Amino acid sequence: MSEIKAGLKDVVVAKSEVCSIDGDKGELIYAGINIHELAEHATFEEVVYLLLHRRLPNQAQLTELDKALKSQRNIPDGVLQLLRMLPKTTEPMDALRTAVSALSS
Repeated sequence: MSEIKAGLKDVVVAKSEVCSIDGDKGELIYAGINIHELAEHATFEEVVYLLLHRRLPNQAQLTELDKALKSQRNIPDGVLQLLRMLPKTTEPMDALRTAVSALSS
């Protein structure tokens, strides 16, 4: 019979080559950089690049990533119409779930 553990203590879900966690020291490291350093000094786009490529981008790489991200931000007209039809009292998470569902259809 296997041991049942409370919560997620000592439960390993997957191994990661990008992230390391040392709970005893309170450290969360992404691609060799402490999460506190990233939160204080890196932009969202820089962290995206780091997670994808395991290194921080130079300016040209950051510009290219920014352009690629912007090209994917369009919301189809049908989804916008659907969101506009929702009651003004709709909870934001409900509206988000509705939009994501519409995007996948």
